[in-house]
Parts: sequence; C-alpha cells; structure tokens
Amino acid sequence: MTSNCPSFIRYQSLEATQVIPLFDSISTIFTSIPPFKPKAGEVYVLKLDIGHENDWRSDGYRWVQIAARRLPTHNPVIKKCYFHAGQKNKKKNKDFEKQAFVSLIDPSKVVVQYLGDENIAEEFPHGNSKKNTKPFFRTRPSLLNKLVSDAATNVETIQIFKQYTTKNSHEQNNDNNNDDDDDENNSTEIDDEIFDDNQKKKSLKSINSFNIKNETKIGPEILSRPRNIEQIRNIKRRLARRLVASADEISNLYHFACEIPNYIVRFTLIPNIVAIAFSNESIHEFNLLLDHSDLLSQQYVPITFDSSYTINTFHVTCVFYRHIAMKEEPCILLGCALHNRRCDDVYEYILTYLKQQCPNIESRCLYIIDNDGNTLKNNYLLLFLPNLRIIHTWNYIFSQLHAWLLQNGRTHTDYQFYLAEIKSLLLCTDMRLFIRLYERCKLNWTQEFRIYFEQIILPLVDTDLGSWILKKYNLFHPYSGIKVLICEPMQTVSAKLRDWRESRIDNGAIVFYWLQMYFIEQLRKTYTHLDSIYTLKQPKYDKWAMKAMTSIATHESITTLSPDQIVEQVRSNVLMSSVYHSHLQGKRSNEQQILTLSPAKRLKTTTTTTNLKSTLLVTTQQPRTMTVRLK
Repeated sequence: MTSNCPSFIRYQSLEATQVIPLFDSISTIFTSIPPFKPKAGEVYVLKLDIGHENDWRSDGYRWVQIAARRLPTHNPVIKKCYFHAGQKNKKKNKDFEKQAFVSLIDPSKVVVQYLGDENIAEEFPHGNSKKNTKPFFRTRPSLLNKLVSDAATNVETIQIFKQYTTKNSHEQNNDNNNDDDDDENNSTEIDDEIFDDNQKKKSLKSINSFNIKNETKIGPEILSRPRNIEQIRNIKRRLARRLVASADEISNLYHFACEIPNYIVRFTLIPNIVAIAFSNESIHEFNLLLDHSDLLSQQYVPITFDSSYTINTFHVTCVFYRHIAMKEEPCILLGCALHNRRCDDVYEYILTYLKQQCPNIESRCLYIIDNDGNTLKNNYLLLFLPNLRIIHTWNYIFSQLHAWLLQNGRTHTDYQFYLAEIKSLLLCTDMRLFIRLYERCKLNWTQEFRIYFEQIILPLVDTDLGSWILKKYNLFHPYSGIKVLICEPMQTVSAKLRDWRESRIDNGAIVFYWLQMYFIEQLRKTYTHLDSIYTLKQPKYDKWAMKAMTSIATHESITTLSPDQIVEQVRSNVLMSSVYHSHLQGKRSNEQQILTLSPAKRLKTTTTTTNLKSTLLVTTQQPRTMTVRLK
C-alpha cells in the first residue's frame, strides 16, 4: 500500500474562513492524487485534473453524506459536504467523519479533512451481494465516466476490461460485487460475441488465477480499475436502457405526429431517435418578421441554438429568436429537436429544414454564440447557412477566459482584474480609441495572457465584440455587450419536465407543441392589441402588424396553456385522453372536452363569442417525413 502525503494535520474542524484563502493563495501547494484510507486528522488540499474533479469521493472508506452547505451564506464561494462512516445494515457512525470543501469557482480545488477515529471504519460487501464476502470499494468517478464512454462504442467488454487491467502488473480483480446501482450478478464469464469456448476457458482461467494470486492485496490501485467484467457489463446494460426508447414511446410519438399536421417535420429512428418539431404557425410568424425589409433595414433578428437541455432520458436542442417588433424583444421558441442521444445529425436536420422553410434567414438574421451549448461543431453553419452572420457575445468570451485562467493556475482575483480590463477596452467608442487604450493596458498583463488575448480575443474585437460594432446592429447592452437570449417560459417548462421523473421523449414532444402555441397566441394578441404580455413598438411597427394581419385568413381566439400549466396537463394525460378514450367525452363539461381534445382539433374548435377582425392562420400544409435510416 502506498503511503499518503497529507498537506497538514489538524484535529479540529476547519472553518470556511480558513479554507477559502487556501484556494487563492499562490503559496498553497496542491496535490493531484486523492488519498487511500487516510487517518484521522489528515487534511488534503487537492487540485484534481480535468475529468477527475469528483475522485476525492472515493478514498477506500464507505461514507454516508449527511449534509451540504454553501458558505458564506450571503455570497457563497465554497460548498461544504459532511460525511459519516458507513457501516453494515445501512447504519452510520459519527465517530469518524469526512468534511470536504469544494470551490464553487473552480470545482477542481477541494480541501478534504478526516476527523475522529479511522478504526471505526468497516469493510463489508456491497449491499446487493448475497454470497460474496469480499469488501466493496467504490470505483473512482473518473474511471466510471471513462467506462461509460467506452461502453458507448462497439468495443467488446473483455477488451475494455483488459485495457484497464493490463496497464499495471500489480492491478487485480479481487471483487465480484456489482456496481452501486446493480442487482446481484456475480458471474465472471467472458462475452460470447467473439470468443469460442477454448478462448473463454483460457481467459477465465487466467483471470481467476490472477485474482487468487492478488486477492490479499488491497491498495489505492483497486479504486482506479474495473472490479470485474460484470461491472462493465452492468454499465453497458444501463446505458442501453437509457438510450433505447421503448416501443410505447416510439408508437405514441408516431401517433402524435400523425394527429398533429405539420408539427413533427422529421422523425428518424435509426441510428438515433430524432424528432424535429417545428409547428407551421411558428415558422409562419418567423417568416412574417423576416419578410418585412423596412423593419429590418437597420436591425437584424438575433437567433441561436441551445443544446444544453437534458431532460431525464432525452435531450432537447432548441432554436430561439428575438422578436424585435416588440418593445420587450422577447426570446421566442421557434422550434426544437428531441433526441435520445447527442449527435451531429440533429444540427444537420434542423439547418436543412430552416434553409428550406426560411429563405431570408441568412440575410436578415444574426447567429448569436453565447455559450458552448450553441457553438455548433464541425462548421455546420458554414455548410448549410454559409452567409449567416455570426456574433460572439461578451459572456462567451469571458467564460472562455475564466476557464483558461483556471487551467493555467490563476485565481478568481486574476479573473476579476482581466475582466475589468477587457470590459474597459470593449466599451471604447471606436477601434482607434481601443488601440490607444490597449497599448497602455497590456503593460500590466503577463506575457501568457498577452499572447492569449492577441490570439483569441483581439481578432474578434472589430467584428463581434466592440461596442461600436454592436451599436451598428442595434444590439449593444452596456453590461453584457449583447442582451442574452434567455427564454423564461422554456426554462419553466424544462424545470417541470425534469421534476417529472417518468417523462419521456413523446411527452416532451407534446409539451413543446403547446409551448410553441403559447408564443403564437401571445404574438397574435399583440397584433390586435388584445390582452397580451407583449407590446408593439410604435409607430412603424403598427403598419407592419397590419400587413401581418392581412396574411391571416381567419383568426379565432384560442385557449392555450400557460407555461406553468403545460407539464401538469400533459402529465395527467388530459390533453391526449380523447385520442384513446373518446367514448368518455359525452360525460364531460364543455371545458373538459376542450382540454381533452388533441391539439389539432382543439385549435379548430375553441373559440370565443367575440367576433374578431382577424382569425387563426390557415397555412399550407407541408409534407411530413417518417425517416428510417439504415446504416
């Protein structure tokens, strides 16, 4: 067993005021290797490598987390986690504790302290193990992430296992327990896909002899390798269950696509499940905005993707735009793609559809890059929309700067200094003043940062970042450069979907349909100055609104759901109940029948007694596609 190297010894609990200076002090000596079975009183000041930020949780002991707090209370910069020693029969003992202080600014920096008596700690088998008596040791989270990535490929289980167990001749496979979340299954057999009986027997004999030879050795290496082949199999099973949609999901999504004309415009099953969901009404409203050349003579329409939404078992990539005809300039959901795994096909499908349906998108829009979630990979924008203007926001540049400083050992104080310097430069009124101020500022910068600035930030100043450039596009915001495209109704709906643990991709398709309808109704109420949450800019936008109304053949007031009601209605199966239980409609009130109609029928039947000048848009139906790609 290798010896631990604690940063210092302290037998009293550390306070937040003592820990915070350790993270920012240039004299602090960090270690990158978490301890194995440390003793009471030892304190470890860790700076873990990228991808290993949670490895401090695995130290050879069994722990039960009892609390977590953010400190200081009013302006938290660290998270303090409290653990008690875990014992058999799901009990815990507070006579041996672990306290961890995790930096909220740089999560790779952690201070871990052990208090009490380490002899209290017990070794015992995994809770799911019935026959095996060998002690269970938690695998490092970084290794589990690597195993998940490997399991997602076509590499065979035995090859993944050998990849990690042959790196070190002292590594062992001394535990046949399952992973933390698996049922009992203690076999050590080899995969049947590519090995014949002789190969399996030979491999099994080799592994068993290796286990017997090393079963008494317990050291830190057991945390950094797979316990056995079955652990990798279990990871593959869980991954397959998460990525493969059930037959009910696919069937319900297909029936919903058939029930609602022109909403699911593309439905792909192979190699990935992808549903491209853009309602005809939403596309029509977007084109109305882009088609008015006078309206856009001095201002572009900001548009962006956001692929950061992960809702339980599926992902959502949204397309947002800012409606510049409204005083509030709200962020509107144009459409979305629902998919069971992250893949580049999603961008190809969305961009192809937008290019076909929105001919003016390249000449009238600006694509906003605000974070890594809307930075499209593989130059997809250049391939499908080569003439679309791209703008990087200050927030994006600052987040990249923050990450670069942390990777180069700088502190939060350094970030605040360079942030203030760059903001003062970008607020200059023209490039000439920028250059003059830049020559003075760079005298106070380190050589490394000067190189970073000249390579990454400076090329974007006169094209994306300078206030004089943003003012030319009428996009300038004094604090953030460009006002961030934040869609609050989308955040409300996605949060409620996450809380609904059983939500599936077919549920998400229905939810986002009603969210698109919510935006459509609010925009059309604004045209006629009804009770809308938006207000038209005056006066030329009134003329535009009148022209927009002339393209609407009929405009009937419809009953829509507010964002905080949508998920609850879908969850209770009220919205789609008439599709499967139409015989119950006669027993319900008029309002109940309206709510239980499918969305297409509901739009046609829900009216008010007031005669309006403008009515619901009757659009030309676009062909739906049901795509099954065999590759």
